[in-house]
Amino acid sequence: MSDPNRTTTEQSPIPVVYAQTPPAKKRRGFAAMDREQVRELARRGGAAAHRAGTAHEFTSDEARAAGRKGGLAAHGNGKSPAEPVGRPTEAARGSTTENVVPSADEHAVTAPS
Repeated sequence: MSDPNRTTTEQSPIPVVYAQTPPAKKRRGFAAMDREQVRELARRGGAAAHRAGTAHEFTSDEARAAGRKGGLAAHGNGKSPAEPVGRPTEAARGSTTENVVPSADEHAVTAPS
C-alpha cells in the first residue's frame, strides 16, 4: 500500500517524505525574550563590567574618531551615489598587462594559408 505523502525520485531510491507544513522555528536566547528583559540584562552586564573594571569608556577623541569612521562608511567617503564605494577594479587601478591572463583567442592556432 502506498502512502500519498511518500514519494521516491528516479535519481534517488531513498524515499522522500514531504510534510504538510514545516515545523515552526522556536525563537531562542535573546530573541525569545521580551525587549525589556533584554534591556535589563544588558544594563546589569554593563554595570557588572564597570564594577569589575573591565568596561571600556570612550574618551571624547575615541568617540569622535568612531563617529567619523561610521559616517564615512555610511556616506561613501563623500562620493556621489553613482560612484562605487568599495575597492577599485583593476581597470580603475590602471593594471598592467603583466598580470592579465591571455584570452582564448590569443592562444588560438590558425592553419597556414
